[in-house]
Amino acid sequence: MAGASSFPILTSLVVVPTIGALLVMLVSKRRPDLVKLIALLASLGTAGLTVWLLWAFDADAQGFQFESKHTWIEAWEIS
Repeated sequence: MAGASSFPILTSLVVVPTIGALLVMLVSKRRPDLVKLIALLASLGTAGLTVWLLWAFDADAQGFQFESKHTWIEAWEIS
């Protein structure tokens, strides 16, 4: 099944643009070329992950697809 990949694609779809935005904030305003490059790379990375997600989605599968479970606070069983 294509949707059963162990790669956390949904998490990546949130993290990649967030990292891109943080990098854009950190780069000097005197380097607009670098800002544009970082924004382009983050956008292309997000677009690539989105295309992969659409390609791997199985419309005939029952239940959730692309699930990932992350433990945040183990003492309180929050995940």
